[in-house]
Amino acid sequence: MKKFTLSVLLFFTVCLVTISCSKGPMGPQGPQGSDGIQGPKGDKGEDGQDGATGPQGEQGEQGAEGPQGPQGPQGPAGTGGGSSAVIYSKWFSLASAEWADSTLPPELGSQKITRAFKNAPDITSNILDSGIVLSYIRHSTIIGNHLMPYQIYNFVINFAPLQGRLLYYLSDPSTQDASGIFPPDDFEYRYIIIQGNVLAGGRARNPKTMTYEEVCKQYKIPY
Repeated sequence: MKKFTLSVLLFFTVCLVTISCSKGPMGPQGPQGSDGIQGPKGDKGEDGQDGATGPQGEQGEQGAEGPQGPQGPQGPAGTGGGSSAVIYSKWFSLASAEWADSTLPPELGSQKITRAFKNAPDITSNILDSGIVLSYIRHSTIIGNHLMPYQIYNFVINFAPLQGRLLYYLSDPSTQDASGIFPPDDFEYRYIIIQGNVLAGGRARNPKTMTYEEVCKQYKIPY
């Protein structure tokens, strides 16, 4: 009987312990803890590969035109060619067949002369108005380069610039008649045209008072 009682008591004790150790209901959530200390910054990662170039965009509208800049300084005078400021011919001859009897116009004296023409398209009306045309004569054994007019014995050989050409003529001042007489074929001639802008801006003195060599040096003309 005593053994039974102890067994029963032991059984009830185990049951009570088991019941008291079973899980109870969840309690309310506690307050959030404070933030921890921030860790050190990590190493920079490697750069990634460049992406493909995108398509070119449409061209924008043209901007407004800017203001005109100041005018540049005037360039140096030219020394040849139709548009240069100083124009010169090569030395040339006038054959006997190119000379003919004629009469000078009243403004040149109305003398009977022999004359020949030389085409010179660079002699324009502007040249006749504001420029200067020079012509020189030479002979290999008789005379050097000489500005015309030039006297040969009793005769004078001269020239007159016309628009687009030059008139060369031989006159006799004593008789006023040089009909049928003309210079030798081996005389040579050359003309130099100096435009008015050169005369106004860069002339040391009147080219007609200069020697042939001085004119060539002044205007950079080959002899």
